[in-house]
Amino acid sequence: GRRGVLSRYDPGDSNCDVELWPVLGIPMQRQEEKPDVRTVARSSVVAAEPDIECPFSDPPIRRNTAMIWGHLWRLHSQMSPSALLRLRRLLRQSLLVVRAMATLAAHGQAGGLGLYSVLVSLVRFR
Repeated sequence: GRRGVLSRYDPGDSNCDVELWPVLGIPMQRQEEKPDVRTVARSSVVAAEPDIECPFSDPPIRRNTAMIWGHLWRLHSQMSPSALLRLRRLLRQSLLVVRAMATLAAHGQAGGLGLYSVLVSLVRFR
């Protein structure tokens, strides 16, 4: 079957609207592209965990990976307020780690920064 995201779900209705994803690949990236929305019988829709590539099996890491993919796929309108808050917090924290990794890549241990051990610890433990 095809994959998609529920765009309208009413518990009292026997149908729901589903934004269908392309057969191969991820949802549309450009705002001007309109998704293929179809009305489907609720009995033919099955909830599934997103198939997200993540080399780790830890639930918090998989959840954060899914949230980042949702951010990249621009699915903010389908996130709950608590999920949006978690996403904002995750993006703020990841900025610090990315800056530390970029500093390490640019200067390395011989960069004379004196912050090498602090940056390595930040990347290793966050």
